[in-house]
Amino acid sequence: LGCADCPMAVVQRPAERLEARANNAVQYAMGMMRSEFAQLDANLADDFSQVLAGQCIYLPNFCCASQDLALFEGLKADLQLNIEEGMVNWSKHLKHETPDFSPTFQKIIAQLSDYFDVEVYASRLNFYRDGTDWKPFHHDSHAYGGKAKREDFTVGASFGARRDLAFLHEPSGRTFAFPQQNGDVFAFTSEVNHRFKHGVPRAKAKDGA
Repeated sequence: LGCADCPMAVVQRPAERLEARANNAVQYAMGMMRSEFAQLDANLADDFSQVLAGQCIYLPNFCCASQDLALFEGLKADLQLNIEEGMVNWSKHLKHETPDFSPTFQKIIAQLSDYFDVEVYASRLNFYRDGTDWKPFHHDSHAYGGKAKREDFTVGASFGARRDLAFLHEPSGRTFAFPQQNGDVFAFTSEVNHRFKHGVPRAKAKDGA
């Protein structure tokens, strides 16, 4: 079973409205900070506080129940019907920039845009064929729209097999991961993007489950 995620770059998400959303990111993030090393690393603690202060949002089962693969199968079917559109072999996985031909993808983007009350500037479908496909640690470019309309919020939805969304704190070398099940949504601000790199590591099982 493969895995697909649908990240989009958006703008103008007021901090107070961000904090008002239901959020499960804190409970996962706190686990890392319990270690003695993390507590003694002032730089890490300061940067990590940006996560704990509401700069990340994790919403399990937001798009669908983890056992409901209808959206995942819909994405695959749309890609198969429009195979001539072509996906790019990008980094260590496949990607498709702004797949307007996919009604399933557009439905997901509309749901996310409505919930977070944001204007979408860019969207992408990343397709991980199995657990050996992965995404290296990186910062989002945040280069769309010029200085006047540069996105400041990233939202991603995951479908298919379980994968981890991992964050790397470069100054300390510490990493931590949020599990991404089918239907889960994860979002973060440009401040998190600045302080941490993120990526999708290889899965232990080849099928990505």
